[in-house]
Amino acid sequence: MTSRHGTETRNYELELADACAECYADPLGFVLMAYDWPINGMEGPDQNQTAILEEIGAAVADRGFDGVTSVAPIRKAISSGNSCGKTALFAWLVDFLMSTRRNTRGTVTANTADQLQKKTWAAVMEWTKRCRTGHWFEINSSIMYYKGRRE
Repeated sequence: MTSRHGTETRNYELELADACAECYADPLGFVLMAYDWPINGMEGPDQNQTAILEEIGAAVADRGFDGVTSVAPIRKAISSGNSCGKTALFAWLVDFLMSTRRNTRGTVTANTADQLQKKTWAAVMEWTKRCRTGHWFEINSSIMYYKGRRE
C-alpha cells in the first residue's frame, strides 16, 4: 500500500513528465511551465528571448526528429552586449533539451575558461536549481546528467 504522500509525488512526477513531453518542440512553453515565475522581477522571457525560443521551436518541429534518424542541427548566433539575457536563454535551452529528450548529450563551450565557469555554466547550474525538473539531474561545476545515467 502506498502512502498518500507517495501517491501525490508519483502523480506529480508523471504529470511533470507529460508536461515535458508536450513541450518537445516548444521551448517557450517549457520555459513558461518549468520555472516558478516571477523570478528576480522577471515575469518570464523578454521579447527577444521569446522570439528566439519560438524560432527554435519552429525549427525543431520542421525537422521532425523521430528519435532515431539524425536531422540537421539548429544553428543560432546571437550578437549583443551585456545584460541582454543570452546566458539565461542558454541555460533555459539546456534545461529544455535535458528535460524533453532521453539520453541527451552535449558540450558547452565558451570563448574562455573563465567565461565558461563563471558565467555560462554558472547560469546553467542556477537555472537548473530553479527548474521544476532540476531534481531529475545531478549537476556540478563540470557536468550535468540524469540521475543514475552518468554514462
